[in-house]
Amino acid sequence: MNDAKLCAAIMAGLDRGGVIPYLGPGVLDLCPEAGAVPASPKALADFLGSKVTVPGRARGNLSASAQYIENFKHRKTLAELMAQAFAPRLTPSALHRALAALPRLPLIVQLWYDDAMRAALAGRADAGLIQGASQAE
Repeated sequence: MNDAKLCAAIMAGLDRGGVIPYLGPGVLDLCPEAGAVPASPKALADFLGSKVTVPGRARGNLSASAQYIENFKHRKTLAELMAQAFAPRLTPSALHRALAALPRLPLIVQLWYDDAMRAALAGRADAGLIQGASQAE
C-alpha cells in the first residue's frame, strides 16, 4: 500500500470511528508554543533534574529521576514539579483540532502530560476523560 492509499485508509477509519489515534509527546511539535513544555522523556527528566539534584545514573532518565524524587523527596514534590513542567497552556494544533472535530470519536489515547487535546475537546458536550492515576493519588 502506498502512502496516499494508507493516508486515505486512515482518514476513512477516523471518519467512521474505527481508528483510535494514539498521541505521544511528538505531537507537541505541531503546537504554536512548541518548546513551552517538555516534549520528550529526556526533556522531562532534564527538567526534573534541574529542580532536584538526582544521582548521576538517574540524570536524563525519566523513570529513574522520577523514582528518585518520589522516594527521597516525596510524591508531593514530584507532583508539584510535574505541575510546574506542564503549567504553560498550549494552543491545540491543527491535528488536535481535526481530531476533536471528528463526528464519530470513540477514543483518543494521549500518552503525555500536556493538555492540548483536552483543550481541543473543550467545546464538545459528548467528550469525557479517563485518566490513569496511581492508587496513592
